[in-house]
Amino acid sequence: MASALELRELVELLKSDNPRIIQPACEYFCGLSGTVDGLNFILSQESIFKQLMNFCSHENEQVLLLALKTITNCSQNENGTYFFIACDKEHFCTKSLLDSVHTRSEIVSLASIQLIENLTRIDSGARHVFIFIQENNLFENLFRLLLSNQPCYHDLSLVFGNICQVPAARKLFLQKDGEIFNKVLAFLSHENSSCRLGAANCVKNCCFETADHEWIIKDDSVIGAMLLPLAGPEELTEEENDCLPIDLQYLPSEKKRETINDVIITLVQALHKLCSTQKGRDAMRKWNVYVILRELDKATIEVLIGDDVEECDDYNALQVPPEVQQKLQQLTDAEVEVAHS
Repeated sequence: MASALELRELVELLKSDNPRIIQPACEYFCGLSGTVDGLNFILSQESIFKQLMNFCSHENEQVLLLALKTITNCSQNENGTYFFIACDKEHFCTKSLLDSVHTRSEIVSLASIQLIENLTRIDSGARHVFIFIQENNLFENLFRLLLSNQPCYHDLSLVFGNICQVPAARKLFLQKDGEIFNKVLAFLSHENSSCRLGAANCVKNCCFETADHEWIIKDDSVIGAMLLPLAGPEELTEEENDCLPIDLQYLPSEKKRETINDVIITLVQALHKLCSTQKGRDAMRKWNVYVILRELDKATIEVLIGDDVEECDDYNALQVPPEVQQKLQQLTDAEVEVAHS
């Protein structure tokens, strides 16, 4: 890290109006934010941090991108998000970020969305950003950007999944019998993994609104969309197929199951949340959810066995990593709940 004198000189550079002078200082603090000590230093310097936040609307793209990268690094830490919120009480930086999403270049748009996604991972950050979105009627415009399916907007799915931690945000998705929520379901099968994960988080969080479960389970469309990524090419009996949601019956042999563990776990958690009411549990049984979870569980175990590079006569002797054991247990618990509750 630079000496105290050098730091004072760098801070003075940040106050310049000349991008050529500002940029080297921004480069230094961006590099500093990539280390633990450097990050902690930046989070102890409100004046430096606020100046970097101001640069998030700078006309010079290089200065702007360096500021975004620095604050993104800082916001990977919860303390960084709390510090951002404390420095952004009037939402001046949040406004800059959301403005950049649709008014600047694709690279700036993407970098701005990635910072917003970091900030909204924790509840307080999600509330901070959502308040500004709601007060300025930006929700529908942002959602239209996601629906445009342009690559630079794919990570907006993660942002929407995060802000659904906020009950008021969930209400927007679920109003009018889920007019917006139903559009999210299509992203569960999107080719982009960020779109799928964001959509899964959105669906899971919306399932916390038990008052809306009744219309969610009124037919097999929502349950079917949630189950489809979890289903594989396994051959089921005629009786098992006939009880599944229509979109899951007699799937082709080339059907591929979701490969991102976080998406799988999140969807299983969403299904489990629907089991919190009697009508939800009845619906799970009616549409044979157990069968899909059973095959998912089998496939997960087969992958574990398939990854073993050494000959093994006793599968009981295989050492399953603790993190995988935990995920398997979550799947099994949800499966048992659906089948026997």
